[in-house]
Amino acid sequence: MLEITLLPSNSRVTRLSHLAVLALAAFVLADLSFRLRPTGYFGGSSDEQRYLETALQWIIHGPHAGTTHWSLRHPLIIAIVASFRHYGITMDALQLVPRLFGDLLFAVTTVFVTRVAGLRSALIWLAIALTMPVFHIAATNAGPEIVELAFGAISLWAFWEGRDGGRRGVALMSLSGAALALALLTRETSACLLLVYGYAWLRGHARRSTILAFALGFVPVIAIDTVWLWALTGKPFYRLMVDQSHTGIYSAHLIGGIYHGRSYLNLDLASRWVPVGPVVIHWTIDPILNFLAAPTFALVFLAWLVLWWARSTRPLPNTLAARAAPWLFGIALACYVTVTWLLTIRPQPRYYLFAVYAATLAVALIAGQPMEERKARLIRRIMLALGIFTGTLTILLSPYRPQDAELILPWLKQHPDIVLHIAREDAKRMAFPAILAGRQAQISGAPTPIGALQVRFIVKPPGPGQWRQVTVLQGPWLFPYINPPRRLVIERRIG
Repeated sequence: MLEITLLPSNSRVTRLSHLAVLALAAFVLADLSFRLRPTGYFGGSSDEQRYLETALQWIIHGPHAGTTHWSLRHPLIIAIVASFRHYGITMDALQLVPRLFGDLLFAVTTVFVTRVAGLRSALIWLAIALTMPVFHIAATNAGPEIVELAFGAISLWAFWEGRDGGRRGVALMSLSGAALALALLTRETSACLLLVYGYAWLRGHARRSTILAFALGFVPVIAIDTVWLWALTGKPFYRLMVDQSHTGIYSAHLIGGIYHGRSYLNLDLASRWVPVGPVVIHWTIDPILNFLAAPTFALVFLAWLVLWWARSTRPLPNTLAARAAPWLFGIALACYVTVTWLLTIRPQPRYYLFAVYAATLAVALIAGQPMEERKARLIRRIMLALGIFTGTLTILLSPYRPQDAELILPWLKQHPDIVLHIAREDAKRMAFPAILAGRQAQISGAPTPIGALQVRFIVKPPGPGQWRQVTVLQGPWLFPYINPPRRLVIERRIG
C-alpha cells in the first residue's frame, strides 16, 4: 500500500494529530457549506415525508416493522428518532441528521485521501465535493442518500486499508463489513460495493483470508435486523418481500402508476420508468445519456474523461492515480449497473452517489499529481474551474423548498382568525411546518368558498370565480438577477 503524506513529521502521534485536525477542519467546512443554500424540507408526497412519518410513529408507538420500503431504512429512521428525542421534534433536529452524515463523509474521505495520495489531492477532492450539487442536495434533506454513502465510504476505505490482512487488517475488514451492512440497510443500492469486493477477493487484490473478518462485521448487523423483523412479522425474509413489492405503491414516475411484476432484473419494468432528464430516445439508452447530462453531477465525469485521455495529464504507469483508475471505474460501473439493471429502480441522479463519489476521487487523484508541462496544468485548471463553477451555480440556482411555508406561516401568525385555502398537495407539504408553528388549523386543502381566502403562486391563474387581491407575499432574491424571488398572492373569492 502506497502512503504519501505532505505532513512533515516522523512521529506517528504527530501524524495522527495532524490528520485529526484535518478531519475536524473538513467536518466544520462541510457543515458550514451545507448551511448555505440548503435544499430544505419538502414534505407532501415526497420520500422525505415518509421517513418523518415513520420516525414519529416510532416515537409514539415504539419500534415496529414498517410496511413499506421507506419505513425499513432503519439506520436513517433510528438517527431521526434519536435526534428528535435529544433535541425535540423540530425542523432543525430533522435536518441535523443528513447534515451530520454529510460532515462525516467529508471528514473521513479527506483524511484517507491525504493518507494515500497527499494533502494536495485531498484539498482538490474537498473543493470538488463541496461544490457537488448531488452531495449538497443529499446532505440538506432528510433522505437516505448521504447516510448510505457515508457508511459506504467508511466501508470502502476500511476495505482498502485492511486488504492485506494482519491483525490491523482483520479489525479494518470487520469495520468494512459492518459499515457496508448499515449502508445496505439504509438502501440497497450500496450492493454495488459487494460486486467490487467480490472481484477484489476473486482476483487476489485482497487476501481471501480477510473474507472471514469482513463477514464477522457484516453478518451480525444483517442478522440482527433480519431476526428482529422475523420475530415481529413471522416472516424470515420480510425485508426482501417488502422491497420487492415497492412498485405496487403508486408512482407518477412509472408508466401505469403501479407494476405487479418482479422488481429485480426486469427489463419490462426498466422500460416503464419515466425518464428523469431531457433525453428521451429509447428506454435502453435514455438512462446512460441522462446520467451523463445530469447537472447535479457538475461535469465531474467530463473532467475525469478529459484528464484521463489527454496525453499530458494522463497518469504515468504504476502511479497511484493509474492503479486506482480501474477500481474507481469499476465502482462507478457497478453502481450504474446495480441501480439501472439489477435493482431496476428509476434511474435518477440521487441513486448514483457511489458512481459520483468514485468520479470525484479519480479526478482528485489525477489532478493532484505533479504536472510539469504547462499544457497539463492548463487543462487541470480549466477542468477543475468548470466543475467547481457549474457545481456552485447549480447549488445557488436550486430551489429552496421550504420558502412557501416561511412566507405563509408568519403571515398567518399575524392574522390568527383567518383560514387560508391552499392547493391540496401544497397543504400536505406545509403540514409539518404548520404543526410546529401551531398554525395547522389555519390551513385548508379544500376548495375555496365565496368569502374565503386562498393563496397561489403569482404566475398561475386564480381559477374559476371572481377574486380580489388582499396582499402579495414576496421572498428574498435567491440569486441576484437570475433566480427571482418567490411571490405568492393572497386573494379573497367574491363570486
